[in-house]
Amino acid sequence: MLLHPLTLLTLTLTLPSLALASPLVAFPGAEGFGAHATGGRAGTSFVVTTLADSGAGSLRDALSQPGRIITFTVGGVIPIKDRLVIPKSTSILGQTAPSPGITIYGNGVSASGADGSIVRYIRVRMGAGGSKGKDALTIAHGHDMLFDHVSASWGRDETFSINGGNAGNISIQDSIIAQGLTPHSAGGLIQTGGGGESQANVRGNYFISGPSSGKTHAFTRGTETFHAYVADNYLDADRDGALNGRLLPAGNSSAYGGMNLVTAPFPYPGPASLLSAKEALEKVLAGAGASRFRDGVDARIVREVRSWGKEGELIESEKEGVMAGLMEKGGVRRRWWSRREAKTWERLMYEAEGRVGREGSEVVKEMEGRAGGAEWRVENPMEIMPSGYTRIEEWAESLLAATTPASKNGRLLPPRSGRRGPGSSKSDRQGKARHVIRPK
Repeated sequence: MLLHPLTLLTLTLTLPSLALASPLVAFPGAEGFGAHATGGRAGTSFVVTTLADSGAGSLRDALSQPGRIITFTVGGVIPIKDRLVIPKSTSILGQTAPSPGITIYGNGVSASGADGSIVRYIRVRMGAGGSKGKDALTIAHGHDMLFDHVSASWGRDETFSINGGNAGNISIQDSIIAQGLTPHSAGGLIQTGGGGESQANVRGNYFISGPSSGKTHAFTRGTETFHAYVADNYLDADRDGALNGRLLPAGNSSAYGGMNLVTAPFPYPGPASLLSAKEALEKVLAGAGASRFRDGVDARIVREVRSWGKEGELIESEKEGVMAGLMEKGGVRRRWWSRREAKTWERLMYEAEGRVGREGSEVVKEMEGRAGGAEWRVENPMEIMPSGYTRIEEWAESLLAATTPASKNGRLLPPRSGRRGPGSSKSDRQGKARHVIRPK
């Protein structure tokens, strides 16, 4: 399946093949064939402390060995010259990075052979200077992987591809795959072994044409060997600035590019709650991609989608047109928030970074910040807790529980709190305060 040169905002995309792994899901909310990836849970902890391309404490250093849970005490752009390779049994927990989160820029990332790995809240922005003929994110082989809240863009071949004869049990969920660079400008090639036969459930999708789409249909080049159960899929092709797509008739093979349509869904593990096409669209616009801190690039992509066909363009380089300079801006404030709401959000984000207490004992020790701020070290990070997850995984998940916003009409809303959180004093605002975190 070749993804058209349109932005792909994914809710859940799963690729089957092999027997399922551990019964414990990768994290609360993990879904699909890759939901049981274990990451580095049986390995060691590694903390990324620098945005440098290489050297001690770098992400490249972290990925030099398999079996690691990787967390971050730094946030920003990691400029890379050569491609990064994710080894087996790796967890990359990008949600642990402070604002503006982690962006990998300058070349791509390979997850080929990264069996059992979990990648969350990371941006991979390859760019025109990356390796020619390569994807921003690619998997040629491997199994039991899960990519959650990943933002991938600016690939020179495809942007995120799974293309190999021995790849399976892979999930991509709540992610943004966008803006492959011309002249190729493709979202992804999803193609594995299986004797030429494909079976898929295609449900609850909303396809929206943009200014450069021409007469592109939602589905093309279907064959009798591509068997699909289809339902609740819409195409909005008129580019009139309003969301008013038409339902693609489930019984009409021509509406689905000539696929062989079947009458019952395949028994694949799907989302716990199946959303309608409109609900799925609003959900991904509100929070897909590395959205703990949504950067200027993703914000622009979402704006273009929400223009309902009026905005968007093909680009040859990330340094041209409306995208120029957006990555360097870092995180963006939600423009529809009031100043008070924005401050509440910032305070809660700050508080969340300190919610690490577990089991009535102090698990965090204070460390002096390298840049005048503060860093945290979780004691016994790889200890398995009663939940089945490690202590460091529980902490990483707690950051999301405290800061994941609600949404209204697809727009993020800040959580509200009457608590007077840290960050209000002058020393805190200057990043010089010493902070002690204790159990709740």
